[in-house]
Order: sequence, then C-alpha cells, then structure tokens
Amino acid sequence: MQPAHRARRPTPDTARLVLARNTEGIHVINPSGCRWCGIDQREHARQWKPPAGWHAWTQPTQQQIKDRMLGRRAERRAP
Repeated sequence: MQPAHRARRPTPDTARLVLARNTEGIHVINPSGCRWCGIDQREHARQWKPPAGWHAWTQPTQQQIKDRMLGRRAERRAP
C-alpha cells in the first residue's frame, strides 16, 4: 500500500494546512505531520522540499498544529 499523496505542502512561516486523500477519497489533515512537508513521521525517511532541502522529519510548530487541527474540524463540518 502506498502512502497517501499530499495535495499541499506547508512551510513553517505560512503554517498552512496539509491535505491528504485517504482510501475513500476524503480529505484528512495530519496535525503532527512534518514541519516542512506534512508527511507522517513513520512514512517520512528523507524528503526534499524547498526551503528546507533534504531533511528528516521535524516536529511542526505549535501554530502549525493548531491551524491543521482547526482545518480538520472545518473539513468535518463542511457539507
């Protein structure tokens, strides 16, 4: 099974949401995904993403976690 593809990748300064498609095609947001690219820690290994370049999984900022959690809540409430 392949890991879910991410629709958008955040940068720490913008603290944007990370959207992924699960097997049912529903958007889910991972609040604890990598600070730079949003990929889960267990699936991460080494990734390349500007501005971080090649990087290991890095804990997201508290603001990123909050924004991602609020986005997940809004996604659940959407019709």
